[in-house]
Amino acid sequence: MRTDIDTILKLPIEERLEIMEKIWESLQENNEYDGIPDWHRDVLEERFQKHKNSLSKGKNWEEVKMNLLK
Repeated sequence: MRTDIDTILKLPIEERLEIMEKIWESLQENNEYDGIPDWHRDVLEERFQKHKNSLSKGKNWEEVKMNLLK
């Protein structure tokens, strides 16, 4: 059975997010994401730790968009 991606994309955002979460959880449960190279996993972990330890909150979308438009 093939899922029609166009149908999914027409769903409300809450439903699309729920679908994404379920897909992600299924990948984790089945270890299907193990194809990620160790170096990539290390980079992701390093960046995540930097983010967690950062005192900065980052920028919201409006700030980023204004900077891009300058």
